[in-house]
Amino acid sequence: MFKIKAKVTGIINIHIAIMLEAIPPEIQLILVIILIAVLFVLILLNNKHNRKKRYEREQRNFRKNIHQKRRNKNK
Repeated sequence: MFKIKAKVTGIINIHIAIMLEAIPPEIQLILVIILIAVLFVLILLNNKHNRKKRYEREQRNFRKNIHQKRRNKNK
């Protein structure tokens, strides 16, 4: 199983290397900068999402919620 994955990964790496050789270095640089910018934006959005989740957790009252759940369960 692992040998097959290694061979497939090696083949993919070879194809990517061949594709990159066909692209001029200036275009490669532009693509790398665009890729880094996209990744940066994705990280910022994920960070914003995580902060929102954490803020919502701080507003919750565990003791109050557990009592409500127990009341609803007993009904």
